[in-house]
Amino acid sequence: MRKFKIITKKLNEVFLSPNDSYHIEKVLRAKEKKLIICYDDFFEYECEIKKNPFTLKIKTEKPTTTTKCYNINAYVGIIKKKNFELVVKMLNELNVLSITPVYFERSQKSTKLDSLRLEKIIENSCKQSERKIPIILNKSIFFEDLQKNKLDGINISASMDTNSCEIKINFSPEVIYNLFIGPEGGFTKNENIWLSSNAIKIKINNSILKTETATCALTSIIIFKILEKQKEV
Repeated sequence: MRKFKIITKKLNEVFLSPNDSYHIEKVLRAKEKKLIICYDDFFEYECEIKKNPFTLKIKTEKPTTTTKCYNINAYVGIIKKKNFELVVKMLNELNVLSITPVYFERSQKSTKLDSLRLEKIIENSCKQSERKIPIILNKSIFFEDLQKNKLDGINISASMDTNSCEIKINFSPEVIYNLFIGPEGGFTKNENIWLSSNAIKIKINNSILKTETATCALTSIIIFKILEKQKEV
């Protein structure tokens, strides 16, 4: 059952965004007394629909179960807007902590991401995946900024500039993992030199992958390794 995020709560009523209220009333054509699930950061509410006017009355409530996100920060090369939006959606569904758009040397500098649209995509993705706390969308940075920043945790890069398919580290849910994925055309020689000194390079496929595919693949590998380690504990 789809769940709807609460904007505000007053006494025994909950209030949704205008879009969600319209969707329930006009698109889903939900009938009087139908029960739907709403939630906030702390509780899930079983609500009964009242009409004329449209209201949602709380019938029951229980503490919400929030799945802790993975300590993964994705630094993804900026690509076409539509394709980057897909990357953001996928990473949110994969329960990644944050994403930082990066203008690498081969990124199209003319591409300007719409942060409001991306936030809306994240919001809708949370509804579909029932993620309670959305992915953190950081401001776009340039490769030069990335070089200056001292990142905590373990840095891992998807790269064709290596034959290694192994990540020889002890994985742990508590460790922070910073993932670097290049734009279309891959990393430049200058970027590969920096990555060789500052990150573990891993080859995730013999063929060249699009940025969207490489992001999803590398993230899934790291999550699998984390889950494997959790099973051992």
